[in-house]
Amino acid sequence: EWDFGDDTIITETLEPTHAFTEPGEYTVTLTVTDNDGGVGTDSVVIIVDTPAEVTEDIVDDLEELDPPAEAEDEVNNAIDNLNDAVEDFENEEPEHAFDEIKKAVDNLDKAQDDGADTQETIEDILDFLIDLVELTIDDAIEYAGEDDHNVEKAQEYYDNAMVMINEENFEDAVAELKKAYSEAMKVFK
Repeated sequence: EWDFGDDTIITETLEPTHAFTEPGEYTVTLTVTDNDGGVGTDSVVIIVDTPAEVTEDIVDDLEELDPPAEAEDEVNNAIDNLNDAVEDFENEEPEHAFDEIKKAVDNLDKAQDDGADTQETIEDILDFLIDLVELTIDDAIEYAGEDDHNVEKAQEYYDNAMVMINEENFEDAVAELKKAYSEAMKVFK
């Protein structure tokens, strides 16, 4: 038995899927009973943040960066872009948020060229977007099935983004992740 800590209990499967609908801290507990009646449990704490909260955390980390003078403008512009993205997420305008995040990644890439250590922040941003898009595609698959045209397009854009990330073409990767997110969201309209 899986207890997800949000009044959701799933039984009869070893690999359940579950999406939390609200941010917060959840204790997920697995309880198993063997054929002899022995019971074992294991728990893990899951923290669910909103996209705005994750973006705010990235901004906080970026504000602690001490870039060389040549890169200060780009870093400050990236912070402004990310703060705009937070506002867009809070206003439920994720596509605008993607645009601001793309600008931030471009600014951080330029700052890196000017000597700032922004690679980890770029990777954090990409990891966040990848997680967001993967969850959205998974929800779209659950809702409409893998063979849905929009799901297939979303997966195609996602795959393109992964290639671009491997090629360190981060700005275009963000654009492809936005397309993947948008296609997956069409399933729910």
